[in-house]
Amino acid sequence: MNQKNKRKNKSPLKNKTKSYQKKSYNIYRTKSKSKEANTESSSPISKTDLKSKNNFEILDLKDITEKLGNSKIFCRDEEKKEIIDFIKLKEKNSKTLFVSGQPGTGKTSLIVEILNNDLSENKEYFLKFSINCLSINSTDDFYDAVFKYLNDATIYNYFNEILEEKKYNYLIKLLKEKPSQNSFLKILNTLGKTPFIILLDEIDFLYKRKDDFLFFSLLTIPYLTNTGVKMILISNNADFDNEIFPKLKNRNITIKKIIFKPYTHKQLASIMTLKLESIGLLKYFSNDAIKFLSAKMNKSGDIRPIISIIKEIILNNKTKI
Repeated sequence: MNQKNKRKNKSPLKNKTKSYQKKSYNIYRTKSKSKEANTESSSPISKTDLKSKNNFEILDLKDITEKLGNSKIFCRDEEKKEIIDFIKLKEKNSKTLFVSGQPGTGKTSLIVEILNNDLSENKEYFLKFSINCLSINSTDDFYDAVFKYLNDATIYNYFNEILEEKKYNYLIKLLKEKPSQNSFLKILNTLGKTPFIILLDEIDFLYKRKDDFLFFSLLTIPYLTNTGVKMILISNNADFDNEIFPKLKNRNITIKKIIFKPYTHKQLASIMTLKLESIGLLKYFSNDAIKFLSAKMNKSGDIRPIISIIKEIILNNKTKI
């Protein structure tokens, strides 16, 4: 019997461990007000703007507010295609993608959607590790997190399928070592051309720490080995690239750049219409209400305040029924 088959589905882990997950954004929400305040100022939408208001009685508030914030990203088809082309290794000249734009323009949400949904239909497996740079104070923080992600039963089983027994055993041995750059590079070399996407969100905060060793030691990872690892950097500072790109060029690091422009008012109205429709809530809001919110409640192209207001409208109208 083939030795590889003997150890099929056998994992050194007895129980599955949760892989590292990036901390999600907290969408800001206005504090609850009194009934009188709610009626006059909590929302620019009058009672007549809502359709079939009493139907809010049957809704699960927690469920719909989560779906409203996490539903599909719209109006980013061009950016989506560029990101997918980069991830699928069609961009051969660069191993690093820099995505910048104002907060609330869908950068992180779109990339997470691509990694979790659009690529899941592919026969090819993608390792995908994401971390918010606000949680990185040292290189140890990064390697502790990435090793925690890799030490997962599901990923062990994947390693078991793609690697020969000797390489598999060596990889497991490396994952039991103290997390470090040296051991991580050995892991990457063992994986070879296996696609491995590393997502660093809020990358500008990492640079603001004024620790060049920490910053550049992480950004140079894809260029230290001839493997399938690629890195995606996300920044809320559109001018951040002007400061770091020259320094990266001096280190022979080539970066592909995508800028998420702020949403226009028309786009915001279209997005909110599509979002509400996708989760079955469009029937509760008039077109005028959505257009009003998009035009008056947001001047920066940030969609999050509008989502927050719509959540509050649903909450307030349910409590007043």
